Amino acid sequence: MNGSFGLLLWYVARGSGFVAYLLLTASIVLGIALSRRWYSANWPRVVVDATHRWMTLTFYSFIVIHVLTIWLDPLAHFTFLHTIIPFAGSYRPFWVSLGIIAGELGLAIGASVWVRRWIGYRTWHMLHGLAYPIFAMSLLHGLGTGTDTRTPWAMSIYICSLIVVMGATVWRTSSLPNTRVAVLALTFLAVGVVVAWQFQGARIRRPETALTQLNTPIHTPQRRGTTFQPTKVSPRGFLCGGLFELIDELVRKTG
Repeated sequence: MNGSFGLLLWYVARGSGFVAYLLLTASIVLGIALSRRWYSANWPRVVVDATHRWMTLTFYSFIVIHVLTIWLDPLAHFTFLHTIIPFAGSYRPFWVSLGIIAGELGLAIGASVWVRRWIGYRTWHMLHGLAYPIFAMSLLHGLGTGTDTRTPWAMSIYICSLIVVMGATVWRTSSLPNTRVAVLALTFLAVGVVVAWQFQGARIRRPETALTQLNTPIHTPQRRGTTFQPTKVSPRGFLCGGLFELIDELVRKTG
């Protein structure tokens, strides 16, 4: 029963993480649309604003589900502190901590609604600028810890969401030509990084490998006759993505 329950929690944890990431993407884009006063007779401002709020609240809900299912998973052996305190755990602490920090910053932005009258609109609006680093940290968290990262559908989600957010940012900065060029350059660079991660990137472990490293039973059946072998850094791999392997190894050993 524990095995079936753990398998269910494992799938829910993975699914809720992706749903939360997509909701974060949509919330950022709608926030930019509101700042650009994007509304019409068919889509009045109140509808756009309500949709933005709904997606943000739903994002928080799936973050809670994501954290709770990882904590409750009997085969993962994550304590509650490991899920809320950065660098508290031993499993891939750098990449996991990026997700923890992103989630807590997101909660801080949400909580700022209740203190807006005391901090002022300007400060409250500046806090929303944290949405961009939150998105970046969430993306890196998924790339660095997600067991589905190197699947075509997962990479499609990451690349498309990146293009959408950066495209919306270009739209927001359309009146600032220099900034727009910088954002476009950053977009191409970021997409290149994600693609490199897919083909030559850091060692994204299979589900059985990630959990075996925690000295726990595996959730998914291991392929017969296959064992995990660390990726070797070739000259081509170093240029395309081997640098991520070196960084990952460094933070893993020092984390």
